[in-house]
Amino acid sequence: MLADLLSPIYLDPPGLLFCSVISLAIIVLIEATVFRLLKWASWKVAFLHGFIINLVTSLIGSGIVFLLGTVGLGYSIPLPILLIATFLLTVVIEAIELKGLRSTAPFSRVFLNSVVANLFSYAFLGGFIYLALFPPIVGYQGGNRRPHWSPTPVVSPITTPPAARN
Repeated sequence: MLADLLSPIYLDPPGLLFCSVISLAIIVLIEATVFRLLKWASWKVAFLHGFIINLVTSLIGSGIVFLLGTVGLGYSIPLPILLIATFLLTVVIEAIELKGLRSTAPFSRVFLNSVVANLFSYAFLGGFIYLALFPPIVGYQGGNRRPHWSPTPVVSPITTPPAARN
């Protein structure tokens, strides 16, 4: 996925890159809508600012994931701590970016916009993480388990010659 620190840029398998682009588009749409509803700017400016800040935070998130992977801490951080830390870091980074994009706005408003926009985008990302970690909620049992049904063969796997049957 590509959007915010929580979902860095994955380039290796083409499927993850595709998911990254789709995720970026959805996150930009969510945050731009929030910016527009908070009267940050016009739709065009809201989308541009949403794209810029999420691209930068995705690049920073990719660097952090790479660094944690090389150090070996990638999977030792509990998920709730990871979610809270990435949310707070994303809010701060995006608030700084928004202040740079619109220097005339007071920092309190910029920070509030960043918090509200990221609440909605992290709710979206959290939903996907939840569905990925707890798939039985939607009926999928995972690739390691046996299916609940097995097809009945049309022909018996062991055939006996007709002469041997009598």
